[in-house]
Amino acid sequence: MQKLKYVFLSLLFVGCINKPKTQDPDRINCKEARKTDLDTVYISKDTLVELFYLKDEYNEIVVERDEFFLDVFKEPDLTHKNYLKANNDNRISSQFATDAYYLCYAYFLKKKYNSEAFNTERSKLVELYHSINRAYSIMAKGGSSFAHNIPRVYAYVEWDIYNHYVLNAIDYNISKNFLTGKELYIDSNRKILELDEFRNNETLKFLFDSIHQKIENQFE
Repeated sequence: MQKLKYVFLSLLFVGCINKPKTQDPDRINCKEARKTDLDTVYISKDTLVELFYLKDEYNEIVVERDEFFLDVFKEPDLTHKNYLKANNDNRISSQFATDAYYLCYAYFLKKKYNSEAFNTERSKLVELYHSINRAYSIMAKGGSSFAHNIPRVYAYVEWDIYNHYVLNAIDYNISKNFLTGKELYIDSNRKILELDEFRNNETLKFLFDSIHQKIENQFE
């Protein structure tokens, strides 16, 4: 069922693309080079959020979505916000279309650098962010926003890797305060587990323990 949902949202995302009014010949040639001859392109092979496009669908996306081919990427939320501003179509603001957009963001950002060199870091961050999302979902007693966070995590992970390792955008002030922030976060989680409604929640306790072990340093 989950796979079928993301096949559906891939079709929705493609259908929401606006047609350009005019095209410069040089731009057309550049965009044509983005196209694929493959029958199917897998944007995500993760079993949680498998997403693929057929050749024509993929080629339509790469021709229209210039923001995925910039020399320097912006963070995913800002990129999506700018995308919405540039496209006056209410369908693209749906949650499912947004999920597909974030997965595409992650896919194209990975193609900008030697992404395989950071497979270990990527796996750690995906697991960490999913654990955090699940913990907050338990505390909030569920909600659709947490389900939509699952595919969007991949965009945040890819941005963090790109920003930290490729752009080397390290904030040393944040680095100095990391240990203090980490202890405050762990203490806050312990206080949550002392509340009556969560005191006996073994799943939440396990997630918090797992999260605490994963945040051993600022990034990894």
